[in-house]
Amino acid sequence: MTKKEAEHLANGVQDLKQTPIDDAPKTAAELVAQVNQLPMPNETPASDDRLAEFAGEGFEGVRVEDQTIPFLRILQANSPQCKRDSGITCREGDVFNTVEQSVFNGEQGVNVIPVRFTPRIIEWKPRAAGGGFIAAHPYNVDLSGCERNERRVWVNPSNGHEFVETAEYACIQLLPEDDFRRVVIAFTSTQIRKSRALLTVASQITVRTRDGRRLQAPLYSTVYSFTTVPESNELGEWNGWRIMPLRRVNENELELARSFHASLAAGAPTANYAQMEPEPSGVDVGAADMDSGVQGPDPFANVKDTDIL
Repeated sequence: MTKKEAEHLANGVQDLKQTPIDDAPKTAAELVAQVNQLPMPNETPASDDRLAEFAGEGFEGVRVEDQTIPFLRILQANSPQCKRDSGITCREGDVFNTVEQSVFNGEQGVNVIPVRFTPRIIEWKPRAAGGGFIAAHPYNVDLSGCERNERRVWVNPSNGHEFVETAEYACIQLLPEDDFRRVVIAFTSTQIRKSRALLTVASQITVRTRDGRRLQAPLYSTVYSFTTVPESNELGEWNGWRIMPLRRVNENELELARSFHASLAAGAPTANYAQMEPEPSGVDVGAADMDSGVQGPDPFANVKDTDIL
């Protein structure tokens, strides 16, 4: 090792000592960037092709529940991330990753592959009482002791907790350069109708076998564009999803989706709702529209079979 190489290595070690990997505050994206900037060894570093020979080794025992799966949620006008002192550059209508704290332009949207749908009832402490996640219940949870409030949300009269219908989608988010993230998108309130439209269209996608049979395609057969649009009714204004099918998945995307689905089917939990916040009041008040049918752009109104298959 030359003197110059030794100095470089020493400086790199000193820099790492000054900035430990768990030094807070850091987002997941910043941590990844820090790891990628670690000093190279004084000899030829291992190539991508060489490391690819051992792809995945060391992670054999890692389960989905051992990792934090982020939510992709729409930022509203009164979301904490939109405050000036939040330290996050964003605006209402943008899409926010709750773990990496990364922001995606809502008009450009995100491309995702829905992998698994799970209906849930999420129990929240109301914002007036401090807010916060209480529990995730199966969709058939007994609500016989609850009452509907003026927003048609089920409420436990003994403690004021609200029980919110939630359509949960575990998804693969596609990123540039063949990168991806496992994420969760949860539909509540006025957005439930978007979930129903998505399921209706997805359930009608079919594939033809070599012997000529038509079979229902898996939910993860299609890449969808999720953008955001302003919405409103007589009770409030908010930003909601606009969903359009883009194309069929490629072979690599299919394998990513199948692997994620297999781990979920084996019983791994998908999301930690403690990361989430109850929707802003302007969205909650739209819960009454779930039965009456809120007026607004139908994301699949102009979609034809040829646009999907």
